[in-house]
Amino acid sequence: MNFQICDNVKLDRKKLSFEIYNKLRLLGFKTSHNGVTFIYLAILIIMSTNKDLLIIEDVYSAISKQLGNVNKSQIRRSIQYSIDSRNKRKSEKNFERVFGYEYDQDIFTNKTFIEEITRLFN
Repeated sequence: MNFQICDNVKLDRKKLSFEIYNKLRLLGFKTSHNGVTFIYLAILIIMSTNKDLLIIEDVYSAISKQLGNVNKSQIRRSIQYSIDSRNKRKSEKNFERVFGYEYDQDIFTNKTFIEEITRLFN
């Protein structure tokens, strides 16, 4: 499956980048982690498709292909590390502000988190 980053994204890329990273910071993510960059790229890739069904492995493959120097396993682990090492207190405090519903720990898996955060920008 081929993905082109940002072909169909309606917001300009700089503004979108700013908004995505601000949401991630509000949720306690450390934006210096590689996993956060991979989350950002996953959001752009998903937004550039019009598919309702997300196959996370295809997204990892697209990121790997785009960057060329990481494999799918490294991407998956980096995203999981970023999710696991976020500031959980900050995440709980700002969760409803970001997502619009009550805090749910179950959202913090790679696939679910990427799906939910992407919905904020679609």
